Amino acid sequence: MEDLEFLKEIKVEEYSAQQSQDNDFGPLPTDKWFQVSIHGCDLAQTKKGNGWMVKMRFDVFGPSHAGRVVFDQMLIKHTSETAERIGREKLCEILSAVGINSTPSSRSEFAQLVGKQLDVRFKTEKSEGYDPKSVIGRAKKYSNGSTSAPPTQSFNDSDIPF
Repeated sequence: MEDLEFLKEIKVEEYSAQQSQDNDFGPLPTDKWFQVSIHGCDLAQTKKGNGWMVKMRFDVFGPSHAGRVVFDQMLIKHTSETAERIGREKLCEILSAVGINSTPSSRSEFAQLVGKQLDVRFKTEKSEGYDPKSVIGRAKKYSNGSTSAPPTQSFNDSDIPF
């Protein structure tokens, strides 16, 4: 028989407590910009068949919460004019942020968004019967982790002490 005494050393409760601290899957902060890459993008019909949506997966890689994944969908054709308008506005903002000036016209063109990077601000969406989740609130061109450039100061040679 094998000696499996070492298994008694594994403390599930300690591991579980640490995991819950390390892997907070609640909504992401809404007060700062995150760097993300588009990891998935597809065009799909709604479950009810009354519209079309773009489904996207965003992978966070900075400046914090690296490894988190956010799924979002934008209604781009729908019986609700308001839902359609909101979805189209969000899609256009994302496309503009990744340097695309015309709407993709096929699934394969939407798939070409995969790998594009952008900066986003999340918002928290709450739906009855579901936990709150993060979705894209705003999008802008990828900043490569930089902030706006500091103001330049003019000086003259007499300012140099040597």
